Order: sequence, then C-alpha cells, then structure tokens
Amino acid sequence: MLHNITSAVLSVSVEKVIIKTGQQIYPLTVLVTGFVNGETESSLSGYEKPAASINGEYDTTKQDLTEFDVSYNSGNATDNYIFQYSTTVQIEIQSVDITDADYSADKDLTKWHKGDIRISPQNSYTQISTDKTNWNSSLTLADEGSNEFTFYLKKADGTLTESKTINYKIDNTAPTGEITIKENKFRSFINFISFGVFCKNTVDVTITSADSLANTTIEYMVCEDADTTDHSYQNYSGTFNLSSKGTHVVFAKITDESGNEIIIRSDGVVVYEDSTTNTEKVTYEKLSATDKSATVNLNGNIIDGIMVGGTILTSSQYTVDGNTITLKGSYLETLAAGNYTVTVSYNPQGFEYDPTSSDGDVTYNGDAPATTTFTVEIARKPLTINELVFTPPENLTYNGSAKTAFVTAKSNVTGIGTITVNYYSGGEKFSFAPVNSGIYTVKVDITDGTNYSALSDLEVGTFTILTASQSAPTTLAVVNNTTLQNNNGKITGVDSSMEYQRQGDSNWASITGTEI
Repeated sequence: MLHNITSAVLSVSVEKVIIKTGQQIYPLTVLVTGFVNGETESSLSGYEKPAASINGEYDTTKQDLTEFDVSYNSGNATDNYIFQYSTTVQIEIQSVDITDADYSADKDLTKWHKGDIRISPQNSYTQISTDKTNWNSSLTLADEGSNEFTFYLKKADGTLTESKTINYKIDNTAPTGEITIKENKFRSFINFISFGVFCKNTVDVTITSADSLANTTIEYMVCEDADTTDHSYQNYSGTFNLSSKGTHVVFAKITDESGNEIIIRSDGVVVYEDSTTNTEKVTYEKLSATDKSATVNLNGNIIDGIMVGGTILTSSQYTVDGNTITLKGSYLETLAAGNYTVTVSYNPQGFEYDPTSSDGDVTYNGDAPATTTFTVEIARKPLTINELVFTPPENLTYNGSAKTAFVTAKSNVTGIGTITVNYYSGGEKFSFAPVNSGIYTVKVDITDGTNYSALSDLEVGTFTILTASQSAPTTLAVVNNTTLQNNNGKITGVDSSMEYQRQGDSNWASITGTEI
C-alpha cells in the first residue's frame, strides 16, 4: 500500500512594524516558522526566504492606522516544505512629543520683546509647521500681544511630532505717558521751551504711564533748561516737587517690558518767591527837582513796570538799577501835592508772566506774581517871608481914611495860596485896615497853594500912621478939672470937626455938640 508524504507548512508573515508618527513603513522583516527535524533556514539546502512588499498606500501621520497589507514574491521552500502566507501586518504608530531641546527661539519666550521672534527646529528636526502641510526651516512670530503658538516638527526620515503650544509676548508699540504740573498735562516732547508755567515757592509734579500690553517703568530728570549735560535719569517712585527758585524742565522716560520707550519733556517751569516791599514811603518836596529812590526785595525777580495812581510810567519818568527804583524829580514835580501809591510789577526770575499766552501745551500759566507798593508823598514847600513882598500904605499921615498894606508873592515865586492881610496894634487884631495914627503890625494868613504850604500869623512888616499937622483949637476950655474927688469935669468949645480919645483907648471918637 502506497502512502504520500506531504510537504511541511512554513508559515510566512511580516513582523509587527513599530514606527514614529510620519515615518515610512520600512523595512519589512519577514518571519518564517514551521521547520522540523531540527532544520533551520540556514541549514536547509536550497532554501530562500520570500520577500515582502506593501500593497497600497498608508498615511502614517495618523495613529489610528493599525494594520496594512503586504504581498510576497520570490522565495524557495524546497521539496519538503511549502509556504503559507499571512498578508496582513500589524503596525503601531507611536506619538512623538516635542521637548524643549527640539526647538529654539531667538528670544526669551518668558519676556516681552520688541520685534519678531523666530522659532527653529533643533535636535535632528529639520522642519516646522503649524498645519502639518506647509513646512519651513523656521517660523516667524509677529503678532503683538500675549499669544499662543502651536506647531509641529518633522525629521528628514519623516518622523512627525505631536503638536506643541508655546506662549510668546510681542509689543512693538511705545507706551504713553503724561507729566502733570499744575493744570498742565504734557504728553509729548515739547520742542520749544517757553517757560510759560509759573509757580510760587513749590509745585508738585506727577508722572503717569500707560501701555495696553506690558508693564512700564518711569524715570525722570529735572534740568534748568533744555541742556541735559551733567544730568541723569532717576527712578520715579511717586509725586515729587520743584521747590528751588529758578527754572526747571522735567524729562520723563517711560519704557515698557519690550524696550519700547517714549521721552516726554515739559515746558519750562518758573519757580519763584514773590518780591516784597523794602522802602515804605518817600517824600518829594515841591520845587526841589530832586530824584527820589526806593528799594524792594527782589528775591531773584526783575522789575517789569511802575504804575503811579493807575498811570503806567514810561522809561523817561523813572530808572531801575537792580532792586532800586528812582522816580525822576522832573516827573514828581508834575504831581499835585498829596500821597500817591506806587505799584511795582515783576517778571518772576526774569520771565514775563502773561496769563493770556498759550503755546498749545500750556493751558494754565500758573501763579501770577504779586505786586508791591510804596507811597510817594508830594509835599508843599514850607513858605517863608523870603518868598513874599511887603508893601506898606503910601500915605502914612492921618487923613481919616483907611491905610491898606499889600503882601504879594515875589515875581519868581509861583504856587502860593490865597493871602489874607491882618493888622495888629499892640495885641489887638483889627478886622479892617487902620485909619487912626499909631504903629501897626502886619501879619498874613496864607492857604495851601500848588507849591507852597499854608501858614498863619506870619509877621511881614510894620507901618506907622502919623498924626496930621493942624493948629490947636483956641476955643477949648476946661471946666471942673477931673480929680479924685471931682468927676464932673468937661471940655468946652469943641465942635463936630474934632475927635477925642480917652486915656488908654486906641480909637478916636466923634464929637457931637459943643462939650465933652
């Protein structure tokens, strides 16, 4: 009886493929099992292992791929064996995470930066992509703000990483800021400094900053003017004050975390102390033609103008030398007698204060400088007899008419008030010009004039009225001569053409009838 000896089966398969995402399915390792009687691939004469190849196309970027198909060709199992083929192969696609060593950034990603940031593959990765479709040797980040960026890396062998998300911060916009002095707000670099802000004694300065993205730091510098030589910025920690007399310009440098900066410069600030009065009063005597000076305490300011009684003086009416104001005598002579207020205005630290001016940056000029005042007294010249002319009556012999004396100002004397002439005999003052013989004293009362002051009871001269020459009457007779015991004495033989005077009287009395 015949028996057939069948060939033993050799199972042919492909070893499970394990690759990284994106790698090719290569190489394929063919496995042959089923040898008997101690035979092996290497000991079996004429044996040739089959070769395997992939059937179809497979996307290894997707990790849901778990198997693929293969086909075999060539191979010789020899007479004692036959091949039995497995055409399905298991595949495992392993994900690849990006480590910090796998990429580099040309700037520190933990900080804010100005300008673009470049991300480049490292550590055998050669390409970078945001969509696994468009690949580049590097990518540039340019969006402003605090952003996220997701990317993939790929090697030359096709290895593809999982996504990686990083954070970056870009700020290309300079911050803004503001210097506040009084009501003025300076937000830019003032090109023309006008010194248009005036502050008495001290003023607060506040600096603020703003940036829509990053934090900022503020530094400031105070100079006397636009020249920053020998000055440097210092950290700003809060409101500070300008208290030293003089001029000040405030610079503020505001920098954000990306290095963007803005420099703001204020207009000029004048810090000053008001000038004060030193001389309270000066006196000018009419007709003296002398200049009169007064001093003030300038406190670093400069005299701007002089006003007397509401009238602004011109340069021909006064002079200024430092803190000394001299009113010219030629001007003072034009003023009527009396007291006048002299008002002095100032330019603080030498700069003109004009509340109506504005250069667009200065909206409030600040503190107006105070004026000072002093009094100028225009005094009348004291009047003496030397300015007067006394003219006695022309006919000084008694003739029954009043004897009038005249008192006038000398021809070269002007500005004397009204002259009233008074007559005295002994201690008695007459209310009229004298008539009878006797010695008379002339005194005057004079009112204030434009140039000379008033006076009263100034004795200017005397005159004597002589007794008239006439024959003694022959008809007179004494009756009952008056004695201590007899008081009914009479003078007879008189008439109305005669006058009589009692002993001790200064006036003569008319006679009516024929006896006294």
